[in-house]
Amino acid sequence: MAVQGIPNAIDWIEFLEQRKARLTNPDDVAKVDNFIQHLLTEYRHDFDATIDTMTADGVSRCWGGGPMLSVLGTGGTNVMTNVDRKSFYQEVTKASGENAFKFVAMDTERFFVGDDGIVLEGVLWNIVPGDQLALWNAELPDGADPNSQYGLGQRMALFMSYRDGRIVGEDTYWDANYEVREIHEPVVAPVLS
Repeated sequence: MAVQGIPNAIDWIEFLEQRKARLTNPDDVAKVDNFIQHLLTEYRHDFDATIDTMTADGVSRCWGGGPMLSVLGTGGTNVMTNVDRKSFYQEVTKASGENAFKFVAMDTERFFVGDDGIVLEGVLWNIVPGDQLALWNAELPDGADPNSQYGLGQRMALFMSYRDGRIVGEDTYWDANYEVREIHEPVVAPVLS
């Protein structure tokens, strides 16, 4: 269930399941199944299983800055190899605790699947403590409490490249603008049914 209109990871997965149901090409269905599995394993913090959804030689790249470049562990570049990704997941979880990856969700406006992979575009949301907004390349609003929880939305295009049914890489393209909403209700992690 959304918190103050902000979707969560389960909402995003349900959207992907609905869109998958419209697909007729078995290869396209397999790509979406893999992406759903990728998100589910992130949600469960089963990062070995997350890595299994990707090829060993793949890379992820952030274009236009994007969130969390400071924890990518890429020596200041925008490229992270799939081999280095497990340490990234562990760092994000260390920073965000049990709620890490529970609230990462795209309010998806465009969704395409084809031979090369999956493309999504929309606003990526997350709910984070105020003292972690800087990790997401955002600022705490003037006069806001750093101990409060905030919804952070930033427009993003996500290109998931595939080879042999597994993710070769992610390319994320980020808008410099973002929205920060103070959360005025309890932040309870969604539960998988």
